[in-house]
Amino acid sequence: MNRNARILYLAKSIVAGDTVTEYMKIPMTGELKVKPGSYVTLEVPQEFTDNVYNAIYEEGMEKPEHGAHISVMTDFENDKFGPIFEDGKEFEYTISSIESCNPEGWDEMEKVWFVKCHSPQLEKLRMQYGMNLLMFTDHDFHITVVLQPKDKNKQ
Repeated sequence: MNRNARILYLAKSIVAGDTVTEYMKIPMTGELKVKPGSYVTLEVPQEFTDNVYNAIYEEGMEKPEHGAHISVMTDFENDKFGPIFEDGKEFEYTISSIESCNPEGWDEMEKVWFVKCHSPQLEKLRMQYGMNLLMFTDHDFHITVVLQPKDKNKQ
């Protein structure tokens, strides 16, 4: 299966809620981006997030403005534990499910949809630099795909 077909298959599967084990077996890769004073991210295919967004779009929803990525380290962690030498290195991850929540601490957003990801390689990277296994201790790796801002007229 070529890259574009795999991305489309994964996006359709995640939206349809197909059996998790089917698409968890397909490893994806992304490139680590390290910038001082900024989050460390793993760049992922924009086509994937675009397909998920298009499949669940309803009026009032928006695409995230920072492009398709998995947050790996906060800006604070990057500055405290850096320098991070893996800039540009490829890391594997798999996807598991699409979920939504009312994001705590993000007052402008009513709801956020994200695709949960798993990456032993990213967990190992965080541990290598003396960080917790996950950001904020319990923040799973994920790809944010859809935002629903709060209706300013209702506030």
